Amino acid sequence: MVFVDSGTALLSDIEYQAFDGPVAWQNGNGTAYRQRRDVDGRTGEITLQHEGEDDALWQQVYAFDSFNKTESLDSHL
Repeated sequence: MVFVDSGTALLSDIEYQAFDGPVAWQNGNGTAYRQRRDVDGRTGEITLQHEGEDDALWQQVYAFDSFNKTESLDSHL
C-alpha cells in the first residue's frame, strides 16, 4: 500500500504485525519508522532512521515491570 499526495509517496512499504496494526513503514522523505514489540504486544522500541543507514536519527526504548507498568523510557537522538 502506498499513500500518494501530488505524485509524491507519503508512506510506502507498510508492514503489519499479525492481529495488530502497522509496525514499520517508509516515509516520503526517505526516513524509515520501525516498532519492535515484545511477546505481550507492548512497544519495546521505536526507531526512526534514514533508509540504508545503521545509525538511528531518533530512538525510544521502553522497559516494563511484571505489572505491565512502564519501568523506564530512554530516548536517544
